[in-house]
Amino acid sequence: MTKIRMLGLGLAVAAGLVALVSAVGGSSTDAKLEATTGALSDSAEECLLSVRDHGTKYDATPACNALGALSMKYVQATHADLSGAPLKYRLAFSEAQHTAWMALAMSSSCSGRGLAIW
Repeated sequence: MTKIRMLGLGLAVAAGLVALVSAVGGSSTDAKLEATTGALSDSAEECLLSVRDHGTKYDATPACNALGALSMKYVQATHADLSGAPLKYRLAFSEAQHTAWMALAMSSSCSGRGLAIW
């Protein structure tokens, strides 16, 4: 299986998991947060992998494009009280944000290879 197909399959599984948890009315907030942060983290990692290792532009990467909707799912799962979410989910969300910013910065630089923050 090619890497692009695996990427698409990973995104489909993550999106399906988020949809499944969202559809189940009796799910706890922790279960929704677990699924949402997991999908967000996976998508951010796939985004960085595509940009850094395959040279794909941020806007042309499905995993990167999915990050906006996934982050909105996180906000909905926390009922817009981002600071009230359990620490492990806040940390996972923050790490996904940092990963996505790195992918965007690498994509925006000429080659990404000379990019450094210090």
